[in-house]
Amino acid sequence: MLSKKQEKWLKEGRGQGEFADYKPWIKISDISSSGRSHRVFGHKTRRTHHLMSDLELATFLFLEWSTEVIDIREQFPLKFVDTLKIAEDMQVKHPAIRGKTHVMTSDFYVVSSNKKLSQFVLQAKYSKDLMMPRTLEKLEIERRYWHSKYISWQIITEKDIPIAVQNNIKWLYPETTPNRSIDTQDSLNFYAKEFTKYPEKKHYRCVQRY
Repeated sequence: MLSKKQEKWLKEGRGQGEFADYKPWIKISDISSSGRSHRVFGHKTRRTHHLMSDLELATFLFLEWSTEVIDIREQFPLKFVDTLKIAEDMQVKHPAIRGKTHVMTSDFYVVSSNKKLSQFVLQAKYSKDLMMPRTLEKLEIERRYWHSKYISWQIITEKDIPIAVQNNIKWLYPETTPNRSIDTQDSLNFYAKEFTKYPEKKHYRCVQRY
């Protein structure tokens, strides 16, 4: 049912563990993306996170510096037995690659110290993608999956990210080309704090301050 590659990932323990021991289901080296990808060291988890877009990076920065967030698990896999059943109930095609079931993932599974919201899931999508019927079908499968687990699930778009944060990311990586990943370990600590402390600032002010 699964491809040999995905069966291998299961045996490797991908999608399992927590904090530094967590292994994301998808790593940057596994895909050839048409977008910009980032390898970012997380201070909460003490490991490198694999982020597949600028939007995921921006979302990660806010999670990383939230005082309530305890653990961040990106590229989190959904149990394919459950998503297959949901797709069947919806009478839509389950994601597949070359006839093999494709394990669906959520961008961020988050553990929080907030007792009212101890865990939640975020899916980062650019607003233009929400105009695509097939994308909406897959998001509905994902929404129903987490609803069945009694876990809060939300979509986050670039419209939810302050423009100052978006500008800072563009300023930090102006020469990035498609299919190239960036290691932001050296600068994440400095800039992430600045993004969350002064979200109203323009990126040039942020730079001038230091």
